[in-house]
Amino acid sequence: MISMTANSGIRCIKLSLILFTAIFIMTGFSLMIIGTTVDQIFVEFSHFFKTSYFSPSFLLCGLMTFGVACFGCVGAVKESVFMTMTFGLLLGVTSFLQLVAGVTNNLLMRDLYKDIEFNMNKTMTLYNRGDEQYYMDKLQIELHCCGLNGPEDWALPLYGNISIPDSCCSHFTVGHCDSNFNSGCYFVLKSFLQNSSRILSVSAYLLAFTQIFGMLFALYLGKILREQKIARNYRQWAIRNQLLNNITYDSFHIPFNPFYNENAEKDNTAKQCIFQ
Repeated sequence: MISMTANSGIRCIKLSLILFTAIFIMTGFSLMIIGTTVDQIFVEFSHFFKTSYFSPSFLLCGLMTFGVACFGCVGAVKESVFMTMTFGLLLGVTSFLQLVAGVTNNLLMRDLYKDIEFNMNKTMTLYNRGDEQYYMDKLQIELHCCGLNGPEDWALPLYGNISIPDSCCSHFTVGHCDSNFNSGCYFVLKSFLQNSSRILSVSAYLLAFTQIFGMLFALYLGKILREQKIARNYRQWAIRNQLLNNITYDSFHIPFNPFYNENAEKDNTAKQCIFQ
């Protein structure tokens, strides 16, 4: 009966760890999807900024979370105290890296906005040369915007005093443009990037704090698992000696023996459990 109780306790801890690691496997996978999706969305606008500002750090954090969670799941299945404790420590390291990634993302956004403004100015200045017209027209059509700050920018001498491109037109009637997009492309693209950056940062912060809680929970379960395995092995030892020597044991006491060292026996049992 006592052995069954110990086994039930270990089984409960094992199932809790498996469920816990499964949640982190899904969150790590979700973070990888978010990072990859953002990269795919903005790759078409990569002429105006570097997509490396966004996804690599979050994709790396997602891969780390996924890998650490799989490691913890294997440890739970094997009932390994060492792997469970290591899983908790790795969660702490991963949460720290995700906090760093979130803060770094916010800091890099300042430089990103400067790059967008510089590259957009350059593209509009060279609008009639090379592929610059293609990139600017695509930006204006996709984001429903016109010029850097508005349609009136195209009439400035800096941009060659050219007429407003057809890509700025919001409504056509029989080959004639009735109205243009009023919003500047810099403002629209900046707002778009700010919203995406906010989603990435909030996701990283929430997952990091969740993993801090997960680290404490994993270490606590690892400690309980070690105690349960020690208790189970001790009770198995007691039952084996009872069968061999026909001595009665209970769950807390052993018979008196002047040469028996209780602490040494428990220490040996504990060492066997820990390294199993």
